[in-house]
Amino acid sequence: MNDKIQSVSRLHKEAMEFTDRSFVARRHNNGEEFIRLSKLAYEKEKEAAQLLADEDIEPTRAILHRSAATLAFRCEMHREAKQLIYQALAGNPPDDIEEELNDLLGKVKLALAGIQLSKHQLQLTLDGDKVSHGKALANTIVSRIPCIEAMIQIMVRFRIRLQNVSLDSLNNIEPYSLFIDAFSRGSFNVHLQIGKVEQPSLPEFHDFEEIVAPLIQNLDLLNRGEYKALQLAITDIEDYRDFIKAARTLAPDGDKISSVNLQAKIGDQVQAVFFKRSQDELNDIPLPDVPTSDDGFQITGKSVTKSGILKVADAHEKSECLLVTEDGEKWTVEIPENVMDEIVGVYFNKKVEIEGNRMKKQRLAKRIFLESKEKIKAV
Repeated sequence: MNDKIQSVSRLHKEAMEFTDRSFVARRHNNGEEFIRLSKLAYEKEKEAAQLLADEDIEPTRAILHRSAATLAFRCEMHREAKQLIYQALAGNPPDDIEEELNDLLGKVKLALAGIQLSKHQLQLTLDGDKVSHGKALANTIVSRIPCIEAMIQIMVRFRIRLQNVSLDSLNNIEPYSLFIDAFSRGSFNVHLQIGKVEQPSLPEFHDFEEIVAPLIQNLDLLNRGEYKALQLAITDIEDYRDFIKAARTLAPDGDKISSVNLQAKIGDQVQAVFFKRSQDELNDIPLPDVPTSDDGFQITGKSVTKSGILKVADAHEKSECLLVTEDGEKWTVEIPENVMDEIVGVYFNKKVEIEGNRMKKQRLAKRIFLESKEKIKAV
């Protein structure tokens, strides 16, 4: 037994040495070396954990399995992490370590489902007469989650516009979502994490701080009534209107909720906004009109080809159809009126391929202009 403990100690020490070296590599922005060293650390820690797999030595057994699972998760070896967590839970881990294992298991299961959580958390705190000792009316929290998601999407769009990313790339981006991570005891604090369906990153768009920091800063501007500064920060008129509308629902109602507080750790600093402007006050804020283009949608000259099922035509103008692709995208197809009846008669509710010109106006749109009936065919 002593020899086994010595081996475990040696392997764990080697794993920690590789882990320390991996953090040095990460500080130097060497991602490949970070993963290589993390995998070596994982192999050593897993070997140490397996030596105690059949031993009743707690908390050492659970700690080693948790450490190995954490390293596996860091290397995106999610199935290996899941197996190690279950092995740890099959023993007799102390309550605090069991809680940490279950927390890690939740993250692993999300990763296996294709959901990637950010390392940052938003803490949402509600204060008011109807909030005490970790309890709140369900609607006071549930109704506010979509508002925060909407404001996150606005911050994402703002970052995207700064990068001049192609329209085709932007239209394949899935919405970001909020995941409720934990409820804190003693007060009604909800920890939220930002996540999205796993997908390739946009260029220069890796850090979720670029979303969270401006969200808190813009809410703070609104809370202080600095509307001109807020419009300078959110330059798109429709985004500005949407932000105000979402904030109106997020805001305290003055009856059940007196304050809505958001905070997050940005870098080494905690940024927070204690939002006290009431819903009635925000309802009095005038919203700018959204200008309409005289020419409507503009043809960009960019050719695009899409295939899918051709759906219902517009019942009024009879100049539009809807194309639904296999992955669920919905594209509006503008069709010359003189060929509309013929196309609908031949291709309606059938799988087709359409080649046309991309159309847009102020905001992103999935819209194609079909020049002639020769540009559509059954597939």
